Amino acid sequence: MKQRFGAIGKKGSIALIERLWRTLKDTFGLRLLRPMVAEDLMEKIEMGLVHYAHFRPHQALGGATPAEIYFGRMPAHLSAIPPPRDRPGEVPMVLPVLARKAA
Repeated sequence: MKQRFGAIGKKGSIALIERLWRTLKDTFGLRLLRPMVAEDLMEKIEMGLVHYAHFRPHQALGGATPAEIYFGRMPAHLSAIPPPRDRPGEVPMVLPVLARKAA
């Protein structure tokens, strides 16, 4: 197997891969864990990749997930219902304040 360092003539190709690895390590919490059994590590990586591809919106994709782009689906954030806001003429909703009692 020949080692490859990035696309020839493409500036920043290494940076993209390094950013992916950093994101995966941060997402999976791999920096904080002790060494894992191979099966546990594989399960954690699989769950993290599913989250990364199907649930995590990406700025470079305009808020869509990679799976939405790959499968040609409409990004879920485009059909999201905005949260209620105080509108002119409406009575504002007052939420109860929860306070902790001193011990």
